[in-house]
Amino acid sequence: ILHIPSALGYGSTGKGEITSNADLDFDVQILAIGSHAWGRLNVSSVQMLGDGTNFPGLGDTVYVHFDGFVASTGKQFDSTRARGKPFRFAVGMEQVDYGMDFGIRLFSLGERATLNVPSELGYGELGGGPIPPKSDLRFDMELVALERRRTDCFDDCPRPLPAGPADVPSGALTFHPSQLGQSDTMLPSPSTSTEAPSLALGSSHARDSTSVVVTQVSPGDGKTFPQEGEFVFVHYTGSLSSNGKVFDSSRKGPKPFSLQFGENAGLIQGWIQGMRGMSLGERAILHIPSALGYGSTGKGEITSNADLDFDVQILAIGSHAWGRLNVSSVQMLGDGTNFPGLGDTVYVHFDGFVASTGKQ
Repeated sequence: ILHIPSALGYGSTGKGEITSNADLDFDVQILAIGSHAWGRLNVSSVQMLGDGTNFPGLGDTVYVHFDGFVASTGKQFDSTRARGKPFRFAVGMEQVDYGMDFGIRLFSLGERATLNVPSELGYGELGGGPIPPKSDLRFDMELVALERRRTDCFDDCPRPLPAGPADVPSGALTFHPSQLGQSDTMLPSPSTSTEAPSLALGSSHARDSTSVVVTQVSPGDGKTFPQEGEFVFVHYTGSLSSNGKVFDSSRKGPKPFSLQFGENAGLIQGWIQGMRGMSLGERAILHIPSALGYGSTGKGEITSNADLDFDVQILAIGSHAWGRLNVSSVQMLGDGTNFPGLGDTVYVHFDGFVASTGKQ
């Protein structure tokens, strides 16, 4: 409890319900510092794109499907899909743990991806039921439907419905990838091939069935490379080599694609081999033969035995950038509802400072 005298609070002016010269008590708990927890709450391995527009906000009600796993062992502890009904909860109303409550706000309507929740934002040091203490969690999560909070009432608004299994009501917002002409699945799916062929760098190398050719578009820092198990943030556009037809692109959405790099991360072999030699900031074309992509089975719009081209740029590795992008020292609360989305026009005031020197 922080017991704060008026002189160190809002003084003689007060603020809102805080009267003039009022001493204050704040019950504060530090949940995370820096990247110890919030920096490890992220979305990876997107399996199905959402609409890129409708993201859950404070007070909205969401309907999700998920399979929950203990990250360290892969043991499943819960599944809404096995129960046959989505799970409903109200965002920001303390109906679920912090990881799911804040993590679902990273999903757009219809998106299916892996939500990685550190133990501090899940069940913590105590654990719960089949979840051992201090366990990081992994959820195969899909934002099935969304009901926006009412804006025609305030104190007299009805309380949110309790969290739990529920059918999606007829008036809820829903989305299916076919509405954008996309397939039901996305790229991060392992190839049936177990080979780990050598990487060929440079546009002058001839393409064959056992190597990835990397054509650099712009250089990176030349010293920071993806390591096994690290989270990597990229933008990419995937196209068929035979005709240039684009079948997927993270650049259509409002945020980069995040993935956990390595052999066990569910990536096609072509991505693993191609990105291993790319450094932070680098942009390159990965020319991936079918054997290192989706092989004879294909996937969605990717036909059988199709060679692929991926225009990939590494935006951040680990905590090198995205983990340190954050908001602090809030001076004035917003409405908690209207967050800018893709294509919105915003008007802002700002004072800019060099962080290391404080120089404006």
